[in-house]
Amino acid sequence: MIKQTVDLGLVMIYEWGKKTPDKSFGVEEAAAEIKAVLSAGSKKVIVERSEIDAMVGGDPAGLQRFVDLVGLENIIFEAGPGKPDYPAWFIKTFGPDVNLGNIAIDPIGAGDGVLSVEHQRRGLERRVGPYGFIQKGARLDAEWWK
Repeated sequence: MIKQTVDLGLVMIYEWGKKTPDKSFGVEEAAAEIKAVLSAGSKKVIVERSEIDAMVGGDPAGLQRFVDLVGLENIIFEAGPGKPDYPAWFIKTFGPDVNLGNIAIDPIGAGDGVLSVEHQRRGLERRVGPYGFIQKGARLDAEWWK
């Protein structure tokens, strides 16, 4: 179905994972499934947050292996809603350009909305470290992340 969708000229983004997994996914098995979806023509794959919850709780190093196998550029992690520390964790772990999904537009006081996540990406918030923006000399270009 993915190939048919792409052949029709549509951009396919696939969501992978169970809403209520009973155990953490096997890294190699999950990577193989997602690589098949990408090979069929999906542009990116959204990884279901409940799968991420199971992995981070059971084997945080497994998530890094998973990313290494699939490629960070191919993944969109569901980081919200209701997990205000997830965006910062993903940004600290995989860098400011990590693809994050399911981010609320404007959750009042929740600290995990689009504006907060953008601040985190730019090092303007404590959750990603001690104000990286200032530590890097307050440069406005993209080079200050390096």
